[in-house]
Amino acid sequence: MATETQQNDRRDLHADQAICSDVIERSPYHWFVMHGTDVVSEDPPGSCELDSIAWSSAPIVAEFIAEARTGWPHAIERAINAEEAADRLTHEIVDLDESREYWRARAFDAEKERERLRAGIAVAMTYPPGIINAKLRNLLTGVSTDV
Repeated sequence: MATETQQNDRRDLHADQAICSDVIERSPYHWFVMHGTDVVSEDPPGSCELDSIAWSSAPIVAEFIAEARTGWPHAIERAINAEEAADRLTHEIVDLDESREYWRARAFDAEKERERLRAGIAVAMTYPPGIINAKLRNLLTGVSTDV
């Protein structure tokens, strides 16, 4: 049966929705409780001809059956939309997690480069001023001014 639970204990909401649509198509008129425990439908409306839908020994059960005809399709649609949104958001979280890891690696690489440059500056600071000026001059003459 389409409404049996699956291995992951999630109902097949699309199958449940199809059942609701089939019920509404076969019994398009409003269901209501009569005499406290009888669920009926007037077919067609205004004809005073009643179709018996269900009978219950408890009025609350009869009310549940009558209200389920219109309430469950709405609730199932909302559940389907909620599951789709949850799936979409789960994928977005995974994507963000992957992006975060990429940027974390880039930040780590930048930190290593910064430490390498700091070490180079520390070494350069030990050179006499004339050597530093000569090294800078050599570097700057190798840099193109055409941009």
